[in-house]
Amino acid sequence: MTANSLIDLALEEITRDYHPGALVWMKMNRSEEWGKVLAIEGKVNKLALGSNLKGLREALSEYQGLILAMVKEFKALKEKKARKFLILWSSQVPLGRVRGG
Repeated sequence: MTANSLIDLALEEITRDYHPGALVWMKMNRSEEWGKVLAIEGKVNKLALGSNLKGLREALSEYQGLILAMVKEFKALKEKKARKFLILWSSQVPLGRVRGG
């Protein structure tokens, strides 16, 4: 495998589970983790220019794991917020008064 193919594989894994808005949320709400992401990106960039594929693979794994953990947390928070909204909405609507379009 080449450095480029390792990077492509890691990015494919991330994009498969990515949820729009997750990186912005991470940057705003998880600044410590965001700093780690940026530091690992710098490490990945340096390793990609060299021949240490094992080190690159490890850095990409750490990068991918950190981002996907934050994406998972972001999705869970959005789903929880949506459930709360539906529960609140359903408690405010009298039964029999909702008409379909």
